Amino acid sequence: MLRKEDDEFIRLAPPEVSAVLKAYCVKRVAFMREVVHICSPDDYAAVSMLVMGLPMLGWSCPAFGLMSRVNHPIQSVEDFMSSRTSRNSRIVEKIGPSGDKVLDKLAYDKTLAEIEAGVTFGPYFSIDSIPFSDPCIAPRQGIWEEHGDALSPTVRIIDDLLCGEQNSTTGTCQAHRPTDVDGLVSQTRAVAESCNGELSAWTSDFAKAFKQVPADPSQRKYLILAQYSPSAEQVVYFVTNCQVFGSKSSPLNFSRYPALFCWCAAVLFKVAATHCVDDVISVESSDTAASGMEAWENFMALCGWKLSSEKRKLASNILTVIGVSLNLQPLPSNCATVMVTKKRLQALWKILRKIMSSGRLGSGLAASLTGKLGFTLSSCFGRVGRCHLRPSIKRAYSRKQKLDHMLYVCIGWWLAFLQSYQPRPVPTSLSELPLIVSYSDGEGGLAGIGAAVWRRKGPPQALYCEVPAYLRDYWHSSSSSLVYTDIFLVEALGPLLLLLEFPKIFKNSMWLHFIDNEAAEASLIRGTSSKSHGDHIVGLTWSLIQKLGIFAYFDRVCSKSNPVDGLSRRKFVGPWDKVFKPEFPALQLSQFAESCGDETWGGHMEVSARFSP
Repeated sequence: MLRKEDDEFIRLAPPEVSAVLKAYCVKRVAFMREVVHICSPDDYAAVSMLVMGLPMLGWSCPAFGLMSRVNHPIQSVEDFMSSRTSRNSRIVEKIGPSGDKVLDKLAYDKTLAEIEAGVTFGPYFSIDSIPFSDPCIAPRQGIWEEHGDALSPTVRIIDDLLCGEQNSTTGTCQAHRPTDVDGLVSQTRAVAESCNGELSAWTSDFAKAFKQVPADPSQRKYLILAQYSPSAEQVVYFVTNCQVFGSKSSPLNFSRYPALFCWCAAVLFKVAATHCVDDVISVESSDTAASGMEAWENFMALCGWKLSSEKRKLASNILTVIGVSLNLQPLPSNCATVMVTKKRLQALWKILRKIMSSGRLGSGLAASLTGKLGFTLSSCFGRVGRCHLRPSIKRAYSRKQKLDHMLYVCIGWWLAFLQSYQPRPVPTSLSELPLIVSYSDGEGGLAGIGAAVWRRKGPPQALYCEVPAYLRDYWHSSSSSLVYTDIFLVEALGPLLLLLEFPKIFKNSMWLHFIDNEAAEASLIRGTSSKSHGDHIVGLTWSLIQKLGIFAYFDRVCSKSNPVDGLSRRKFVGPWDKVFKPEFPALQLSQFAESCGDETWGGHMEVSARFSP
């Protein structure tokens, strides 16, 4: 019914936009318009933007329904244009062969494939031959990459709009939130609780993702791609009509479409799907997963979006997606699990062993290693291990090469961690676990800490403890701040004291803890702190949470509503029968600090505790 109107949209759109709308798959704009009208998503303008082109310079178009986040441009397009000539010369001088002939050829072949598809035009062999006045250059180069369980590396083309400074003009009011491991776990748990049966998952990948979305044709001259041609042995230039990989706004400009279609698929077919940029992930009942995937693929074909046949993964109860393996086989009797792929674990092990044997770690490798280790932690229980990232983060901003004691100890910790790595469980029956609710509070005078725990059966249990003066003195002496307060550290100790004093109450429970200090709350949620002393406190806390199998959630309570606000000030009267007064866990903190490579805290505490009254 809409075929003629679809063709008319393609004919009437600007030629540069039409070229992209016809490439790979012909976009059915009228059909998508009707679907959006029926499904009523927040992003009502997404389809109309396809026939206009989406800008990559200046302010991006609103993408309603996505996460609100304002990111202002650094400079105006006018200021960007004023330095065009000198910037172009500087960029062109840097472009040349990479030294890897295979990489250069494959990268250039990818550009030629774009020309054949009609989304890019060229090559032009000089700046003067480009059919625009005042063109602005951005370098294009190829890189090797190897994702997931790929057997061999592939080439990706990067358009460096940071170097070309186009990104400095870009401003956005929304941001896409790609599905990460936490999102995948939430998605799986929600579906498992709803279906209460066997589940399967499938994935779908948009082919040539960014290249399926047209760019604003009025901005073509601001983005001329310069690439080394191995055949011509010189720098050549290309004009692009589509979104490019390397633009600040391209991920947003593209991601609004998978987000839109996931919404429509939920309305039309009850398909539960999320997306990680161009990867769509669905988890649903095994009875309907195959038909759900078929519905999704037919829907995309009707809309005119090309999906990758190479990356297509049929519905299965074990699936590798976004770098992790999702195992749905144990359901519904046991928890599903998420784990980093064995290939990633083995690669990390080799990197760490090589660093240990060489005794060296540079800033570049440290930054890369931090990202890889952080991703590994996302598929582990809770927030355990994040404090052990601190030394590699510091090295990423250092010019040092040689391993220091802290790095050496932490790398040893990581090797042991990888060797004993356990998958992350996806709980689907939290309501069956005993619910534990607790509160804690700290005060700055005597550094008193009050905490209490409530459960369904029995009276609440309370405790009171004071931070030793020698430890507070050490915190103060090791701080570089002229105005120093340790209330954050005092407050952060509350949950740790509860776990150490009442481990039997907390074991295998769902724990909701309230605290009235925002900095301590934020550190406990993240599992790490900006202060090394705080790192050790929250790190030990999460270590105990993992050991006891607790599903923990931290939130804030205002002081007036905190039932233990007086307890921290030695007002022991309350609904509890007794207030326990445990010994301060100096030894446990000392040992944990040493596992993080910090000998100074442990040694200081040991000596001070020995000679303190």
